[in-house]
Amino acid sequence: MCESESESDATRWLFGYGSLVWKPEPGLEDAESVVGWVSGWRRRFHQGSTDHRGTAEAPGRVVTLEPVGGSGTGAVGGADAAADDEDRVWGRAYALPDGPQRDELRARLDHREKDGYALITVDVHAEDGRILQACTYIATPDNPSYLGPAPVALMAAQIASAAGESGPNIEYLLRLDEALAALGKPDPHVATLAAAVHDIRSSA
Repeated sequence: MCESESESDATRWLFGYGSLVWKPEPGLEDAESVVGWVSGWRRRFHQGSTDHRGTAEAPGRVVTLEPVGGSGTGAVGGADAAADDEDRVWGRAYALPDGPQRDELRARLDHREKDGYALITVDVHAEDGRILQACTYIATPDNPSYLGPAPVALMAAQIASAAGESGPNIEYLLRLDEALAALGKPDPHVATLAAAVHDIRSSA
């Protein structure tokens, strides 16, 4: 797990902005957690999932963080255009356990995020006013499973049809949309895709 010099040895933080917002990894259910945001990033359904929410033959789409103004964040379709003026990504930061439990949790998280994700350190601005250095997983455009932007209709159709070992891709999208709305922090990109998927389901 990436280390933070400003935090004590007993406290490390993990920032979740995708499924960790609504589905904590075992070992984090009872951990201290705070709602907060990271600046300079956008949440995008640009990463392919060939394991948890899709297969190698029919990849699903899951979220990654992409830098505002950076490569891979071009406005292709309404879901990207809707958030052009946003540079905050809201999510949930979890305090990681100390000792062997942290190592076990790290191994599970590394396995969970093995399909193209790597760890970076980010500053999380917590709602309680603290600024926490935290680890988070992102998928960069140079990883083999990266899919990149596409028109909303195409992304929604892909999400609506894909499924993997962790379940349907549509569950991942809709649960994330619901969780962010429940926090009072809806994401325009996520909400636009969720609406498009609902349209596909209602017309089926």
